[in-house]
Amino acid sequence: MIQLTLLVFFISLNLIGDDYILNLTGKRVYNTEHNYTEKDNYRIFELEGAFTDNLGNYGNWSTIVNAEIENNVLKYHAFSIRYSYQDGSIVFAKGNRTNEQLEQGIGKAKYISTPKKLSSLIGTVCNYGVNFLKDTAFVILKCDISPETKKSLTSIKQIN
Repeated sequence: MIQLTLLVFFISLNLIGDDYILNLTGKRVYNTEHNYTEKDNYRIFELEGAFTDNLGNYGNWSTIVNAEIENNVLKYHAFSIRYSYQDGSIVFAKGNRTNEQLEQGIGKAKYISTPKKLSSLIGTVCNYGVNFLKDTAFVILKCDISPETKKSLTSIKQIN
């Protein structure tokens, strides 16, 4: 019985996902808006920067964001993000914030496009938090990934 319990325990460890954590820092490089009134507007902006992850990867990222402000309150927020890993792999995710998350600086992002070697990442949903200091963004994403995805991400080649 103990052997069976240990076997189930070890199998369940393999089924539990791993945390994948990305740290992004970047600057706002483009900003345009339509001002409907002093309190209402529609904004589109782009951020660019660098990232690292908890698996030793690094690279550059950019995101395009659109946001709608009504009565000085963020009402809508959506984005597309492009990661360029150190080996040249390009990965895309997109996301938004729900009404409850709009003013909190938190939301969800979902991976939607990867090269074949990282295809297990597609569909992965991550929670993120973002803070701004003037035009500089500080972002942390936390994703629950499968062992297969972790293996793919740890196999990204290092560039010297």
